[in-house]
Formats: sequence, structure tokens, C-alpha cells
Amino acid sequence: MTDQDRRFGFFCAIAAYVGWGLFPIYFNAIAPLGDAAILAHRIVWTTVLITTLLLANKKLKKLFVFFRDALLHDSKQLMVLLASALLIGANWILFVHAVATGNIMQSSLAYFINPLLSIFLGMLFLKEHLRPRQKLAILFAAIGVTILIVVGGEFPWLALSLAGTFGLYGLLRKFTKSGALLALGSELWLLFPFALTAIFFYPWPALEGYGPALSTLMIFLIGPLTGGLLLLFGKATKTLPLSTVGILQYLTPTGHFLCALAYGEKCSGAKLASFIFVWIAVAVYCSDFLRSKKDAIEIHETVEELNSQ
Repeated sequence: MTDQDRRFGFFCAIAAYVGWGLFPIYFNAIAPLGDAAILAHRIVWTTVLITTLLLANKKLKKLFVFFRDALLHDSKQLMVLLASALLIGANWILFVHAVATGNIMQSSLAYFINPLLSIFLGMLFLKEHLRPRQKLAILFAAIGVTILIVVGGEFPWLALSLAGTFGLYGLLRKFTKSGALLALGSELWLLFPFALTAIFFYPWPALEGYGPALSTLMIFLIGPLTGGLLLLFGKATKTLPLSTVGILQYLTPTGHFLCALAYGEKCSGAKLASFIFVWIAVAVYCSDFLRSKKDAIEIHETVEELNSQ
């Protein structure tokens, strides 16, 4: 892999994470459509985009075979796909609801704690061993959420629901018998008929303040934005070290936090204290992540040196 490939991968990662971080701006603009309408359009146009890309890359047949086998011959795989489809749909509509109701800060909190929740789920369901710093990071995150509940008197149900649905979605992906793109395509195909039916038979409100052409464009953009950022992310993961991708992911909740402040959401003392503990948890998690990566490199270099002797 060349330096040019790595630079392009880095650009893709920055573009994906910054794009996701600025999502509240776009979803705030189309919020008048309503949560359900936005979800339906997001599913339909993302499905169209992903299916078109698979067709262009001559991989649509693989998706069809995988989807058919799960539907007709593998009930366990079908149940996994159904559950993951419902989880990603729930995660999408929860995010839309957070933006529409002025709770972007809860979305930020969700995606700061999500990697830590994924570690906890791995320990709980996959019997993965946690390193001391990982345990400490989870403890700090738990303290941050507890402060918000006890001191702030606010139960962050949106943040926990967002983190929970995405964390469980990632967990279910461990049990999917295909690559990420085929799994995503199958999930979208399962949701597509319901979303398309909703678009045609439910009278969605129009986007006020936009002309007909711009209003239509704003709605159609939801597919390229969703699918395009996923493709950029996929390219980044193939060309960049996992440690780089892991650190850059925090650009997204940082963007959400800044958007929340820009839209006038108040950051009370309890919220600030909660975020401080979560940020400490993230710092501990990142230091452990980088340290484990360094240890792995050192072990690999030692083995290579011994093999050369």
C-alpha cells in the first residue's frame, strides 16, 4: 500500500466522520417532514443507492443469493438480519428525533460512550477479556451518566437508546455470515417495502421555506449522504491503521456537541460534569487502544527478529 493510498484513506476517514458530525444541520433542515417520513425516505434512497452501486460493481448477484438463502434456508441468519435491521432503523429514527426535539447533546453523549458500551457488550455476550484501562474507562463513563441522572435530575434515555441500539447492532454483526456491505444491503431490503409503502400512502408534510425543486433535492440527498459516508468509511478502514480510525471516530460526537451549542442547547453544570467524566473515559480508552496497538507491533517485530535468526 502506497503513501498516496494512506493519504486518500485518511481524507476519506476525515470526510466520513466530519460529515456524520455535521448531520444535525441537514436533519434539522428537513425536520418539518416528521420523524417517520425522514426514516422512510432514508431507507428508500439509501437502498436505491447501495443496490445501484452493487449492480455497477457486479456484486448484486451475491447480495441476491445471500438474501435468498437467509430468507428461504437459514432461519437463524434471517432472525439476525431482521433484528439488526430493526436496530439500525430504530437508531436512525432516534437520531432524527433527537435533532428535531433539540436534544443533539444527547446524541453527542451517545456516540462518545458507544465504543465503551461495545466493549462492555463484548465482555457480556462474547466473553471478551477487558484490560484494566478498559474497565476504568467504562467506570468513568458510568459515573458521567450517573451524575446526569442524580445531580442533573435528567435520565438521558435518548443517549442511552442511541448508544444501545448501535452497540447491539454492532454485536449482531458478529453473527452475520457475510461482509458488511452485503449485510447492510440485506437489512435495507428487509425494511424497503415498508418504507416505500409509507412514502406512497401517507401524506407527508412539505418542507416549508423551500421551493418544490429544492425541497425534492433535499429529500433525495438523504440517500447519497447516508450511503456515501458509509462508503468513505469503508475505504478508510481498508487503508488506515485501526488505531487511526478508532481515534478519528470521536470527530463525530464532537461535531454533534458543537452543533448542539450552535443551536442554543444549554449545557448545565450537571451536563458539563457528565461530559467531563465521559471525555476522561474516552481519553483512557484511547490511551489503552494506542498502547495495545503499540504492544502488538512490538510483539510482531520481536517475532520477525527471532524468525530471521
